[in-house]
Amino acid sequence: AVVSQIAVYNRILSAAEIGELTAKADLEAAIAKYESLTMNNYTFASWTAAQSAYGAAIVVDANAAATQAEVRQAAVALWAALDALKGLEFDRGSQPASVTIRKGMKYQINIQSNNPDTLFYISSNANATVDANGLVTAVKTGSAVITVIDSWAQQYFTVTINITS
Repeated sequence: AVVSQIAVYNRILSAAEIGELTAKADLEAAIAKYESLTMNNYTFASWTAAQSAYGAAIVVDANAAATQAEVRQAAVALWAALDALKGLEFDRGSQPASVTIRKGMKYQINIQSNNPDTLFYISSNANATVDANGLVTAVKTGSAVITVIDSWAQQYFTVTINITS
C-alpha cells in the first residue's frame, strides 16, 4: 500500500510533504556517510569527485528554499560519488626490500598503487638516481636507499639499492 498521508502534530502531511521529508533525510544520510570517511583511504581522483558532490549537497541542505527535486538530485549525486570511491592501494607487492645491481645498470621499482599521480621517488645519495616513474640508475658503487612516497596516502616504502662494480 502507498502512504499518501501521515498525521503529524494533529495535521495531515501530503504525499509531497512526505516526499520532501524522505528526500531531505536521504540527503542528510549521504552527508553523514561522507563525513564519516577518511580521505586518505581513497584515491585522489575519486575523493575529489566525492568532495565536489559533498560541497554541492551541503549548499542544498542549508537552503531552506531548495525544492524536493534539488534535494533529491543532490542526494543522488552524492550517493553516486560515494559509490564511485576507489579504495587506495599502496603496498610493496612483490618489490623486494633490497636489490643488488651493477654500476651503470637500471632497475625499475614496482610498488603497487592505484594512485600513481601522487607517488614520489627520492634517492638518499648520489650513488643512484631515480626518475619520476621509479626507474633507478646505478651511478657509483655503494648503496642508496630509494624512498617511495605516496603523498596523498601519507605512506612510504624504502628499497635499498646495493651497487657493485
